[in-house]
Amino acid sequence: MSKRHTSKSKVRSKKTDKLNVLKQTLSQLDILSGILVDELAEHALNQLCTVISDEIIASAAYSRLHNVDERAYSVYTALIERYKGIMTLYEQFQADITHEQAHEIVSGIIAIITSRVNLAEEHGVLTDESPITTEKKQLAANVVQEFHVEFEHASKNTFHTEISTLQPHLKLTLIQASDFEQVRAATEITDTATKLAHILYPAYCSCCQALTAQLNDIELRRVTNYYLRILEDERHIIESLVKIKVTAEAYSHSADSTVENVTDQILQAIYECYQLFMVDANPIFSYLLHPQEQAEQWAAQVYTIDGFKDALTAKLCVEEILHLEIYEETIAELAVLFGKFNRELEKYLCNVIEQKIGKDMLDKTIDELCDASTPSLLMANKMSDIFRRASIFFDEHENILLEEPGAEIIAGINETVGIKTMSIADGEQSFSGDMQAIFLSFQNERQNLCETILKNSHGAAANKLLEMFFTDKTCNVKKIIDNVLEQENYTTKTIKTASTWQSKVYKRIMEFKRDVLLYEMGTFDEIINYSVRKLVNDINEDHASTLAYAAYLKQTQSELVEMLSRNNIVRIIPEPHTPFNAKEHDVLTAEVTEGFAKGEIVKTFSSGYKENDVALVRATVVAAK
Repeated sequence: MSKRHTSKSKVRSKKTDKLNVLKQTLSQLDILSGILVDELAEHALNQLCTVISDEIIASAAYSRLHNVDERAYSVYTALIERYKGIMTLYEQFQADITHEQAHEIVSGIIAIITSRVNLAEEHGVLTDESPITTEKKQLAANVVQEFHVEFEHASKNTFHTEISTLQPHLKLTLIQASDFEQVRAATEITDTATKLAHILYPAYCSCCQALTAQLNDIELRRVTNYYLRILEDERHIIESLVKIKVTAEAYSHSADSTVENVTDQILQAIYECYQLFMVDANPIFSYLLHPQEQAEQWAAQVYTIDGFKDALTAKLCVEEILHLEIYEETIAELAVLFGKFNRELEKYLCNVIEQKIGKDMLDKTIDELCDASTPSLLMANKMSDIFRRASIFFDEHENILLEEPGAEIIAGINETVGIKTMSIADGEQSFSGDMQAIFLSFQNERQNLCETILKNSHGAAANKLLEMFFTDKTCNVKKIIDNVLEQENYTTKTIKTASTWQSKVYKRIMEFKRDVLLYEMGTFDEIINYSVRKLVNDINEDHASTLAYAAYLKQTQSELVEMLSRNNIVRIIPEPHTPFNAKEHDVLTAEVTEGFAKGEIVKTFSSGYKENDVALVRATVVAAK
């Protein structure tokens, strides 16, 4: 406010001037009110149309194919890139494959892969934007355009008829306006705009249903249909390549070591390509086999008429700001007071929110998750210790072992065991780092949750407090704030946050067990089943040191199995004639075998592991067909 003058004449003159200015302003506001209402009404209508259009597009998030269709393209492009890598590997080493049968089979596999790459390039794969995304955008744009036509037809007369009821309140709302907040008349206008909901709601529902139906119509979505079908084709092709791999391995193992190594590299690359593809593609195949019910999707997306009105009211705003320069000094002082009010409100809200989101519960969740990771780290330490003792045994008998037959195999086994010790240590370090990062991120998200609820509730609390306090000085401030926060569903958000991080931690623990501990265990099983067995078969009883080393390795395997068993992880080694179980077994190939019924396991290619009856690694088997 301006400084007070001691001169009475000056004070009287200033009061008279302000009164005259106020009267002139009120007169001007009366004249300008109609113009301003029309401008605000037009802005509100444009925003109303935009908001509803966005809601129609958002309905796509509940379609059956959402997040599956675009993933199909990314999975396919990743497969093509892996194919190209195998082709490059073959071009580098094809001259080294001199064995006729092995070369014939491998070159045949490469020919198939090359044809798949050529097919992909003919269809323009690896473009900057997924063609499925382009198709989806076009479908949404067409439906929204239809709504714009309906909106223009329905809104004009209805809205302007309702807006005329604002005239008696307009002067007061304009006087309360300032350059640090939206024009109060905007609240009135957006409230009036939602009266259109009854007229626009049927068109909105119709467009949502139309877009959802089009997004789920595979016949209509030709691009999506093509990539979903081609994924299925690629699955059959790459499964066939893996079966051919088994035959090719037989030839490569009968050839000299150079041919064997080169052929094995190419065949292993094909098998790894198959594994990666199935990991990426299986969720898509599974989802398409078990689609969600359309009724449930629709119920989750479409508002009731009351919900529709509430959503529009919450999202609509008018950005036009009326600058009343004649009240500049007063508005500046109000801005300072309003800023102080907001700061004090924010301090109070922060304190209340910190308690309401369940600080103790989230901290307790962090402690529980830290404890959950401990057994896996202990298993890693124990496994490293067992492998390290095997290396020590070799070192103590190295001179004798390397003088006996099979010295090359023994040296290779010892080198592999040493690598396992380092790999487990690296995996443990990576796992510990990931867990620390997860816990830190959890703490940050806990803070972000407080800030998000504060951000979402601050404006609503301020508006409600001002509205209630101006009309009733005895209003219960705490109750008003609690009611505003209750609408933020802070309890649900807290539980959801804890649940999300529990899932992340347990998923990472499972990955560590599967990809580090059980991977090293599985490859050690292969050493025992193949290298150690070959070592024992190729020597006689005179080579006591080698036999003792082989026995120690088998004892090492037993210790590892026992250690895993103490942690509820047991091996999956199905006996012949065991019925195939998709949850625990993975069919490498199926063959007609005398004495075996269809679906029975003929032999186990590699053992699997399960924890509490949940398979972490499935056993690879040959099944009868």
